Amino acid sequence: FVDAAFDASTCSSRSAFLFQLADASWSLICWLNILDWATHKEKRKVLSTPAAELLTIQMGLKRLPLMLRTLHFLFPSLEVVLFSDSATSLSQMETGVAKKEERLFGILAWCVQEVKRMDIK
Repeated sequence: FVDAAFDASTCSSRSAFLFQLADASWSLICWLNILDWATHKEKRKVLSTPAAELLTIQMGLKRLPLMLRTLHFLFPSLEVVLFSDSATSLSQMETGVAKKEERLFGILAWCVQEVKRMDIK
């Protein structure tokens, strides 16, 4: 899971991610299966919630590779799924186009590349 909180009055945001190990039959509300999580205030100013969400996706993707190496060793058929509550951010990831903030295009391109490389659904 990735999520961001955006404050339009200051153009600042907070990012958070949560990695859980779950089977499709498990409840994602259970906190016993949390593998890693983090939250922090973003240093970069953004102009919209989707931009803040994109920075959060980037933060999560940077932390994921080390964990995936271990998990793929333990669970060879592991499937990784990205959840976000922002339809706009998920649409940007699918299309590769950041409509409102073109200055974040490089971050979006990197995120799309990493999602494909790590075979994330």
